Amino acid sequence: MTYQIEGYTISNEMDFVHATNAISEQIDLLSQNIGHLERLHGEAIHTTSTFKHTQVLRSREQYAADTDVIISRIKSSLLTMEHAVSDPSISKIDSNLRGGRQIKLTRNFREQLERYKKMEREQATRNRDHLVHMYKIACPDATDEEINLAIEDDSAGQIFAQRVMSSSRVGEGRRVLQDVTDRQNDILRIEQTIQELSRLFNEVSEMVNRQQERLDMITVAVENIEVSVEKAVYYRKKSRKRTWWIIGIIIGHPVTLSVLKSQGKL
Repeated sequence: MTYQIEGYTISNEMDFVHATNAISEQIDLLSQNIGHLERLHGEAIHTTSTFKHTQVLRSREQYAADTDVIISRIKSSLLTMEHAVSDPSISKIDSNLRGGRQIKLTRNFREQLERYKKMEREQATRNRDHLVHMYKIACPDATDEEINLAIEDDSAGQIFAQRVMSSSRVGEGRRVLQDVTDRQNDILRIEQTIQELSRLFNEVSEMVNRQQERLDMITVAVENIEVSVEKAVYYRKKSRKRTWWIIGIIIGHPVTLSVLKSQGKL
């Protein structure tokens, strides 16, 4: 049976190695994209220009979309690879070798998903802290409960803008309104991303567990074969040694030879 993985038709072990390298490159690309997203997260937090902030958000959205495509591609390739590893037409040793390469890739993929999820959580925390800071400036007498309610409510941006515009800074009020709205939307987006990453992380973890169980079973089977071979060699040597012992006795004692012949043992 043949399998298509990253443009390679898996018909032998060399094809499988090429496919493994291709998936590894995709995981490296995923790591790079996460790094770009982390940088853009920082720029989105610290930029003070409305125009620059809009540019950063657009660039980040594009990287996030590309990252989703890469994640989906890696997941699909690993699932196909799982079938190639358990192909009944290949030997247990080859299956074990394939499984070792596959589980290493899957674990690396899981690590990147966890890294991505951690980064998004940190960004959500930074967004929230920034909103709290802005709210305290606009409403210095607000309690922590009022601040939390305002941040979790869509009316937070309006509250900020109204407080700022009440001091006759209309342009500043519009900027604040846009900034707060963007950060609230970002928090909602991040929540959805984290939920999706958590689901993927669990799926990949289950994949790792399946692969490890299969590897353990194959390893035990190979070890049993090795033990059987060792026993066969041992008894063969022992039998050969006994044969030479008998021959030595026969040569040294001709009478023994005639006795063995009469008993039908030779």
